[in-house]
Amino acid sequence: MWIEGAAYIDLGDLSVAPPDLELSDGDYHARHGESKMETLSRCPLFFYVRKTTRKNGLDRGMFVNSRKGVAEARHFDKLWGPVPWTVTTSPNRWLLLESSERTVDKPVLEDQQLHFATESGTHALNVRWGTTGEYIVPEGNFYDNDCRFVTTAPAFKNQNMKFMGKSKIKTGAGFVVRSESPQYLPREYDNMRFKDLEDRQGRPQDYYVPIQYTNAKAMPPVSKATGITLNYPIKGFLITLGMEKTVDTTYNPPTRRNPFAKDLGNYYPELFK
Repeated sequence: MWIEGAAYIDLGDLSVAPPDLELSDGDYHARHGESKMETLSRCPLFFYVRKTTRKNGLDRGMFVNSRKGVAEARHFDKLWGPVPWTVTTSPNRWLLLESSERTVDKPVLEDQQLHFATESGTHALNVRWGTTGEYIVPEGNFYDNDCRFVTTAPAFKNQNMKFMGKSKIKTGAGFVVRSESPQYLPREYDNMRFKDLEDRQGRPQDYYVPIQYTNAKAMPPVSKATGITLNYPIKGFLITLGMEKTVDTTYNPPTRRNPFAKDLGNYYPELFK
């Protein structure tokens, strides 16, 4: 049930009983006066990192809060999921990544660089002023590139990308982004300090985008146009007719391939400008 990187919702934040999300869209709106998307949009997400110590005899895990961007301990029995989710914002500032030869099992600060490991290897990002990560402003949306969601990165806060922790760097979550041909506006204020900006144009680059800057939102696991209780054959028939939409219980990019793209566009029109 507890899957590393998967998103969960605190039952205290959910204003409806979870079984109600299995109602048809029309029945749900009639009962609650809003869509499933509206209900879920008010709930922060909690991304599972690992198990931690028990408290008051109850099992707990470390989860990254989608709005705070830092791992915190939470009781398992208070959470529901996993749920499908997406992002609704692409921040301007992306942290610059480079490969690292270090072997680390958690985020560490060494020689004015933050190092953290993912499945593809160890990454490093430069530190400015001893407290913030080095960022740049590429053109476009980060989610239009190759993205991998990770829960092993350093945690950051505020618009200046200040990392959390001193001797012990706190854990956060976000996207490792690979752009094969990035472009940068020379007149963008944050880009002006890069003397080699012209050399960077179109050169493949990795970045890191922390989760709290992306306005992550849960999506309904299923959206039904009828009130039928679904078994597999009926479910397949409804999908064929376009009467049901389903998404994996994982990250779903906010592109037009997402079956909830139309709904997302209604609530977050900036996605498809």
